[in-house]
Amino acid sequence: MTGQAIFLGRQPILDRNERLVAYELLFRHGRSGPARIADDGTATATVIANAFLSLGLDNVLGPHLGFLNVDGETLFSRTMEMLPPERIVIELLETVTIDDRVVERCSELRKAGFTIALDDVAALDSAHEALLPSIDIVKLDILEVGDGLGDLVERLRPYPLRLLAEKVEDREQVERCRDLGMNLFQGYFFACPTVLEGRVAEPSRLNLVRLVGKLTRDIDVDEIEAVFKHDPALTHSLLRLVNSVALGLRNRISSVRQAIMVLGRRQLQRWVQLLLFVGSDNSQVNNSPLLAMAATRGRLLELLVEERCKYVKGLDKAIADQAFLVGMLSLLDVVLARPLTELLEELNLAPAIYAALLRRAGVLGGLLALIEEVERNDHTAIVGRLGVEQWLTPERLLRMQVEAARWASQLGEDLAA
Repeated sequence: MTGQAIFLGRQPILDRNERLVAYELLFRHGRSGPARIADDGTATATVIANAFLSLGLDNVLGPHLGFLNVDGETLFSRTMEMLPPERIVIELLETVTIDDRVVERCSELRKAGFTIALDDVAALDSAHEALLPSIDIVKLDILEVGDGLGDLVERLRPYPLRLLAEKVEDREQVERCRDLGMNLFQGYFFACPTVLEGRVAEPSRLNLVRLVGKLTRDIDVDEIEAVFKHDPALTHSLLRLVNSVALGLRNRISSVRQAIMVLGRRQLQRWVQLLLFVGSDNSQVNNSPLLAMAATRGRLLELLVEERCKYVKGLDKAIADQAFLVGMLSLLDVVLARPLTELLEELNLAPAIYAALLRRAGVLGGLLALIEEVERNDHTAIVGRLGVEQWLTPERLLRMQVEAARWASQLGEDLAA
């Protein structure tokens, strides 16, 4: 499984000292060529999904802000409530019809901590002037404004705004805009938009639909967790999402359940709906032997840890929660066709999980190595491992293998029902 190619454009935004302070995030179909946007709402949703779930916000923005183009429909949607206001600037597209509702909505979002920008302003009318008290940044299209730029800046000067000069193409324009007191700059003179590319294995559309159903019915977290346990791509998206939006976590994530609890049902439901909205059909995922193998690994490692807890004193039973995650993520590099070290850098996981996955170290790492030896039918290595893990007999190992395989098979049937 090579995964689906995804693309995200970004263009730098600089301050008066020409230091990078932000990127505008842009919808892109491929590595090159103009963006063909049939629907602004779909384009925005795709940019959000690619930035937060596929590429990871830290990879896309680093320590800088991200300007996100937002159409009128998205502005009033619950999508806005999913975004971290300390990272995202909401940029109103020029297609948004400015009325009292838009003014009120912008005021609400500012009170929630968002910075609001108004895109592609070339002239002011009464609607713009009504909105300006609820705006932080005005982007001026200096090519379209032309000789009227000075007058437009003067009309904006009474408002406590930052002015961003966009479509800056030469040094003379930079100096003119700086002399007029403009604060931010964007354009081909500094940098053309670049395209970030990644490959992701899409979560199963069927799993997304089932998650939406379970979340809207307030189903027990065990049933929600079960859906993730059969879909490594979905789990990867969850972990990356928690790392992107739940900033300042004191404790590292150690299980799927913990990630669900940190994010919360309401936020999780919104993100799943977004994925469902922008994703393409991938119904073959539920029938993938690779994903079935990942689920089986997770369950077998979980069973092995639970069994070990019965015989080894002082072993924290909470490690069983980590066990499933380790087993399933151990095949993530194959599922997503990317190096595991690179993938794990994007996730805020407990140190024991990193050690197990990257070095086969610790209790989880040793038992994961045993599972891999069983999969390879490496009889010599298995015997040596059982000599170390004296609590584990061949009979117990076989019983747990059968139980894990049966569990993964039943889970697949339940999700496909």
